[in-house]
Amino acid sequence: MDIAKWNKTSRNAYVGTLLYSLLGLLATILAVILAVVLAASLFGKLEAGGVIVLILFIITELAVLFGYLIFFVAIKNFKNITEGEDKSAFNLLWIAVICTLVSTVLGFFVLSSVCSVLVKLLGIASAVLMIIGFAKLKSSATMAAFSAPAVAGFRQLFTAQILAIVAVVLGWIPFVGGIFSGILSILVFIFTILGWKKVATPVGDQSEAPKPFFENIKEVVVDSCKDGVASIQGMGK
Repeated sequence: MDIAKWNKTSRNAYVGTLLYSLLGLLATILAVILAVVLAASLFGKLEAGGVIVLILFIITELAVLFGYLIFFVAIKNFKNITEGEDKSAFNLLWIAVICTLVSTVLGFFVLSSVCSVLVKLLGIASAVLMIIGFAKLKSSATMAAFSAPAVAGFRQLFTAQILAIVAVVLGWIPFVGGIFSGILSILVFIFTILGWKKVATPVGDQSEAPKPFFENIKEVVVDSCKDGVASIQGMGK
């Protein structure tokens, strides 16, 4: 396996995860504030502050979607640099990310009950596919020989997806289900970030000093845009 390509792709996957996770948390907070503002506006006009919150919410949601796109491109690149069972596992993760992207877009139509059901179903499908994919990767002999930290990360990501499924099921329990589901969702959030951070541990001789965080993000965004354009051009041929 090409070490340089692996290091670049795993870094991109980690940065994409950070973007959609942290910005997703911000979007949730803004959604609560927006709900309060909209409720207050029922008794009068929507104030300038409410408009600002609405704009910030839309921008943040779009940024979350962009984070998913970066992650999507990284998983697609994982498919291209791996072989055999590892390639098959990343293919499952790729399909899972497609489900997540579609559910994220449908999430914009929160007032539609049909979209709400589809979002939940796609979320479950994505989690199941990721469980199978991460199960293969954490047990992969070739992956263990290539990068022990990556295997440890895949184990953590496997656990995170199991907890995600349990959180959804607990959420259906009246009254207390939401509390337990919320606690597990926090654990999923933490395990997912830490898991991809381990996967992104550089392989080989890394004598070069690590780049600043925001410089890394800038480089990842540029790389992902180039890879995305190249993929679209390849589909057109």
